[in-house]
Amino acid sequence: TRGKYGFCCRCKRCILENEALEAAPHVWEGLKALDYLNETGMSTATIPKPEKFDDFVETVEKLLADPLLSNEASRSLRLGYSNLFINFFNTALSSNVDRSRILSLATNLHFAFASFHNASTEHLSILHLCYELAATTSSTSTSTNGSSAAGDSARKKIAFWTDQLKRAHMVRYGE
Repeated sequence: TRGKYGFCCRCKRCILENEALEAAPHVWEGLKALDYLNETGMSTATIPKPEKFDDFVETVEKLLADPLLSNEASRSLRLGYSNLFINFFNTALSSNVDRSRILSLATNLHFAFASFHNASTEHLSILHLCYELAATTSSTSTSTNGSSAAGDSARKKIAFWTDQLKRAHMVRYGE
């Protein structure tokens, strides 16, 4: 809604974002400074190293946690920076970034997509990523912990992501 793309959109999400950014202009300034990381198809030459990228993602997370933003506004803005998160996931998965951290960020992105674009291709991709990360992080923690409680927790996480995938596929493709 701020003319970034040469037009003024009046959809619910854009109106919500505009109101939120007018109430918290420091959030808008902070996010604008990271716009160059929110591009689609970034080349590996322009993507920062995982450690540096993690710092940028942490900055976005802090901005989106601003108390002046409602949860809905925060989810809407997170969706607007989905390319930044996807670029980070691609970079982080090829390095030693903690998989639990990636899952936590992807979960937040999932909730943003579920609020506004439940059946989009990007959302389905994020859901598949969450399912895979939940399965691998759960199997790793279960094998090191070995307790039945850890196994139950792992099964619940995997069941949750299976259900989310099923719901999104049903919305997109029908029965």
